[in-house]
Amino acid sequence: MQKLIDSGLFGAGLVPVITSSMVARYNACLESLGIEPTLLKKFGVDGMGWSPEIAHEKGDNYYLSHGLSNQLAILISPDQRNMPIHFPFSSYDRIMMYNYFDNNDEQIADLTQKTCVWLDVDQEMVQYENPKDLLLVDYIIIRSQAGGLIEVADRQRELIERFNEEEDAWLDKSLRQELIDSAKNFGDFRFRQVVIPDMRFDDLKYFYTRAFDGAFVFRELGEDSHSLLVMEKKSQAKKIKKPGDRICSLEDAGIVARLIKEGLLEIDLDWYRNFPNELRRKRGALVLDIICANYPDIDYASLTSAKRKSLLKKISAKIPKVFYELERLIKQLGAYKIPPVKSLSSNLKRLLVHPANLLSNSDREVVWKMICKINPTEVLRLYISDKDLFFKQYQTWSESKKSWVVKFLKENYQPEMEE
Repeated sequence: MQKLIDSGLFGAGLVPVITSSMVARYNACLESLGIEPTLLKKFGVDGMGWSPEIAHEKGDNYYLSHGLSNQLAILISPDQRNMPIHFPFSSYDRIMMYNYFDNNDEQIADLTQKTCVWLDVDQEMVQYENPKDLLLVDYIIIRSQAGGLIEVADRQRELIERFNEEEDAWLDKSLRQELIDSAKNFGDFRFRQVVIPDMRFDDLKYFYTRAFDGAFVFRELGEDSHSLLVMEKKSQAKKIKKPGDRICSLEDAGIVARLIKEGLLEIDLDWYRNFPNELRRKRGALVLDIICANYPDIDYASLTSAKRKSLLKKISAKIPKVFYELERLIKQLGAYKIPPVKSLSSNLKRLLVHPANLLSNSDREVVWKMICKINPTEVLRLYISDKDLFFKQYQTWSESKKSWVVKFLKENYQPEMEE
């Protein structure tokens, strides 16, 4: 991973927690959440307060949670706003945190001067019993705590309101003393923005979750507005599927055709004819995989197109049929001959699918993530839409492919591609 780290493609965007006071505040939050504190003296946190160093220390990527249905977050600095989320539990985590900061930026800035804000991302379920429970998750309530300061501010304002409105309040010795003690211990909260109300988040029409080895939830599909549950693993789908259930798996043989029928995916050959470079890019991704798999010690970046053709000729028997099918399609479209989609092989369809054009931008993000799990060959799209899968794939590549991919991403990736 060192190449990715050095290039800023892995671990970038972490907020440093390097002072003893910041570490103490973070640990106080962990303890309030019922989580063992860290022994580390410094570490970095992402946009939800998750730390890769602490996860490594604990040997648990899920340390900042009480199960997949009970995600937590810690805000130790306003600098976490718009920072990447390195270990998202769900596809909506990023936009959920954007909304939270948009609603509470002043309160976060004020509170994190002296304490941390911790969030209970409440799906109002103790745990998922089976994948069908995911269909019940149609909104989330984010509840905030800040070392008791939010409650102190609420109580102080309540006392002040009583003192100002009740005619004989000044005679109430206990009321006066409670106000004095509160001001001495915590300061004057009358004009400070520290109260964070519960926030409802319901942009959950389409989403992905790590639960049950990975699952996609799609709602309001078709004329009857039905829901569809797409599991990553066939074994998980088989555990719960009954006749008539709208449950399938990315490992199913006819999954692409099923998702096209559901209106989630499209194959638009007219579009590819108008943008032929997109097909050439897909061909280039296949060439990279084929050559690096068969010549792991070669310097792929130094190869000319002629040398690549020479190497492909030597291993022609090992080249998958989909490569030749893609080349024929490029020629056909270049000659304005558009074959029927049903004539394409299932492997070629996997290469050509894209999100249906009628989907919203946020829904397209979820569908792109699903496409990357169906076909992870295009490294730029994989890095944008599913970094976790990208990093897992990266570990399996030859050094030649790793070097080429790092250089390619440095030249072509822009953070705004994920906005």
